[in-house]
Amino acid sequence: MMDTNAEVVRNLEEAIEKKIPEALYHAIEKACLIALTDAKRNCPVDDGQLRNSIEYQIEQENGETVGYIGTNVFYAPYVEKGTGIYNPDGRQTPWSYQDVKGDWHRTRGMKPQPFLQPAIDDNRDKIQECFKEII
Repeated sequence: MMDTNAEVVRNLEEAIEKKIPEALYHAIEKACLIALTDAKRNCPVDDGQLRNSIEYQIEQENGETVGYIGTNVFYAPYVEKGTGIYNPDGRQTPWSYQDVKGDWHRTRGMKPQPFLQPAIDDNRDKIQECFKEII
């Protein structure tokens, strides 16, 4: 009888060890998709390059599973955080620049148009629900 109980416990432990990482992966994926959808909806659009570049990625390493949402477009941080006087870390004085046509322009910076951080902040409850489902 003792062997049977030990075997049942071992089988349950093995099943749990397999199912929890799978459930966690799916919860992270669902959470990433929630944030991704909102980030794309809130992303300012000129030619669509920034919006189309927003993706999510899930990495599993050393027993940890981590989800990321973001973009590799070089100007994304400037859109998210702003530039010049509108960014606390930006230049605090106006500046001039010459465009490709030779015309001069004066600017104080660009106001932030956040789309990534609000996608997480505004959906925090929905994201937490993804993980409650696996508990």
